[in-house]
Amino acid sequence: MALKVTVGPPLLTINQGHTLLVTDLDGQIRWPTKCGFFVWDTRIVGAWQIYANGYDWELLNSGAITFFAANVFMTNPGIATEDGMIEPRTLLFQLGRSVDEGGIHEDLDITNYGPKEARFNLEIAIRSDFADILEVKSGAIVRRGRITSDWHKNEPKLTASYRNRDFQREPSSRHMRHPVCWPTDG
Repeated sequence: MALKVTVGPPLLTINQGHTLLVTDLDGQIRWPTKCGFFVWDTRIVGAWQIYANGYDWELLNSGAITFFAANVFMTNPGIATEDGMIEPRTLLFQLGRSVDEGGIHEDLDITNYGPKEARFNLEIAIRSDFADILEVKSGAIVRRGRITSDWHKNEPKLTASYRNRDFQREPSSRHMRHPVCWPTDG
């Protein structure tokens, strides 16, 4: 009997215990998708994208450095700003991620290799859907209930909660942690 070998789409996957993060190679989760951030059998985050003044970053390289952590390196296209153009490939964007039973930890570092200061809007779009894994696999996701997100400025932490009638899923910081650590030295 012949064995049929198939190759799926290139994905970046990290996990720890019952926590799983599956993204495109550039670390993003583009809606609609079967990728996402899963805890047990529920997808908490179904979309995660990052932009510089509305422009997509360009992937340089990425990979898992351990089973629970990954690094993504991207650069900028030409970016029109109110201060003029930021020339292509002058910014290095490094996304470091790790997952554990508590959630996701992200470090976002941007280094400017250009001759002048670069000012732009860094935009991160995150969508929570609390979809059951069977819905995700089938692609037939029915939005139910109410999903709310709260950004905690003092901790830096983003939490999401889900309510549908008498059912409530509100991951605590033990189940859903999404801190973003910004460089403070310019």
